[in-house]
Amino acid sequence: MGKELGIDFGTTTTEVSYIDKKGRSRSMRLQGGRAVIPTVLYFNSEDDYIIGQSAAVKGAENPEACVRNFKLDLTNSTKKYRVKAENGDKFSIKPIQAAQFFLNQLIQIVQPKLLREFGETGGTIDRAVITVPAQFDPMEKAAVKDAIEKAAKQAGFSQIKVAAEPTAAAVAYQEENGEDGKTILVYDFGGGTFDVSVIRRKDDLYRELETDGDKRLGGNRLTEKIAAVLWEKCLRETDKDYPFDAEEAEGYSAEDAEEYGLSRARFMLNRTEIFRAAEDMKLDFTESEVSSQTVNFFTDDESDPRMMELHMDEAEFYRIVKADVKKTVDLTRRVLEEMKRRGDADAVDEVVLAGGSSQIRLIQDLLKEYDDLRNLVTASADASTLIARGAALLASKELKTEEKTRFEIGTRIVKGKSLNAFEPLIPVGQSLPCSGSRLYYPAREGQREIAIEYYEKDVKNYPDAKRIDDEGINLVDELTVSGLPDVPNLAVRVTFRIDADGTPSIEAEVVDKEETVVGSGQLLINRKGNLY
Repeated sequence: MGKELGIDFGTTTTEVSYIDKKGRSRSMRLQGGRAVIPTVLYFNSEDDYIIGQSAAVKGAENPEACVRNFKLDLTNSTKKYRVKAENGDKFSIKPIQAAQFFLNQLIQIVQPKLLREFGETGGTIDRAVITVPAQFDPMEKAAVKDAIEKAAKQAGFSQIKVAAEPTAAAVAYQEENGEDGKTILVYDFGGGTFDVSVIRRKDDLYRELETDGDKRLGGNRLTEKIAAVLWEKCLRETDKDYPFDAEEAEGYSAEDAEEYGLSRARFMLNRTEIFRAAEDMKLDFTESEVSSQTVNFFTDDESDPRMMELHMDEAEFYRIVKADVKKTVDLTRRVLEEMKRRGDADAVDEVVLAGGSSQIRLIQDLLKEYDDLRNLVTASADASTLIARGAALLASKELKTEEKTRFEIGTRIVKGKSLNAFEPLIPVGQSLPCSGSRLYYPAREGQREIAIEYYEKDVKNYPDAKRIDDEGINLVDELTVSGLPDVPNLAVRVTFRIDADGTPSIEAEVVDKEETVVGSGQLLINRKGNLY
């Protein structure tokens, strides 16, 4: 029997865990003795790339050959990363391609290590659980699963499951501490996403009671805000006015280089230096009250970079990040208030902090201001690998998880005079797996296909949204049922399904006026043609 992997594929860092010979979940040392490696690609050429720490080091010297933070845009079919490889190759890749490249090489790093420790039979990868943010929608979960499945197929294994990051954290915490019947609030502040979930274990079932979060509010946002302040400090000291906004930076062109007197290569080096300093400062403030960083900042294309000392104290750091940190605490309180509304508020036994940014002391201080949490919050020394260890346990043990829908799933319908009404088919908070169906009718006789739009509504933040163009209702995909038979008064029964791991599928059946099935087919919510 082969080995099982737990993979915490994060926005900024990635960790892998496995079960050792004593049956314990163990973090794998991936590169240079590090269990945590950057989720980064570096291209030596279009066909030759490296990942992790070595990619981050080379990327700091040549950022145009580096791709990072791609996990947040996995389902963005229009997003492309411009790459100028070390050898001069110029090309672009989409986020889903970057994810597949990264995971493919990650498995190539992991497999030889397992073979050395367990031998040819015991060390061959058998199956894996990969974690995703709880706030990822079904399409995003499907995209991650698809990327790891492609990488796994090349490595010779195919059993892949997806689990929510807070659930994996709760599994690691309880299984490693030998506890049962506990209700854990997981505060997961990762690089790209914030999740808060309350999870209760009973026997071998981990049931999600309540969840909330923000999939665009992670430690990266804090880093970016610190970087913006450091950038302004450098501009004031050098009397320059280079753009900082991400879109402007991504579009920095030859015309911009001529206007500012600074090449794109040197401009990108400046940004890389500033973001590195900002990230190091953020880490400093988990233990220190002051931070100083040295950066090399180019002011033109002729001179050597200026070496600059950048300083920040804890008070300034808190002013920069407090609004975002407070939002995570407010979302945590919202979860507890919802539990209180259901009469379950006193159920939380412990608070587990997961994700690197959760170690910021301001977070712990603000959480402790809430009466229901004051005596439950404790810092974790191994927060960065907790989720991966939980994923390994889920891959190796007969444990069950029960998660819920984060969004209301629905479609566009004609309702009265409104052509753009949103009709829900699967409610928010529904235990997985679940499904919802609707009949669709052709607009005219002889019609051979029907277009169906798949939407998701953020009910918690936009409860009053009713039309597909309202804020909070987002188009996920448009599907077409084609090849309809020539049957009078036919209809198409479409069933939206969300599987136990949160990934979506769609079934379509053609029925006559008595709703007798006269034709059926299987549709997958799959945008491979757009993502690749």
